[in-house]
Amino acid sequence: METKEEILKEVGARLRKFRNEKGYNREFIAKYLCITERTYASYERGEHDIPMDVMYKLALMYRTTLANLIDYKKAHK
Repeated sequence: METKEEILKEVGARLRKFRNEKGYNREFIAKYLCITERTYASYERGEHDIPMDVMYKLALMYRTTLANLIDYKKAHK
């Protein structure tokens, strides 16, 4: 079983992957979410819990599901 810290780092890496695939920078994402760039960067680094409303907005932005953002298939092997 993965620790909370490991899960946060994995989810953060997924968010970074989605962002890079779309060609967005952290500043753009932070403005979209109405948070600071520093806060968003901390999510990508896996340093803080990501609020559900933030995850929901990111899923909408990337036109994907929450499950895909957190890598549902890997989490439920």
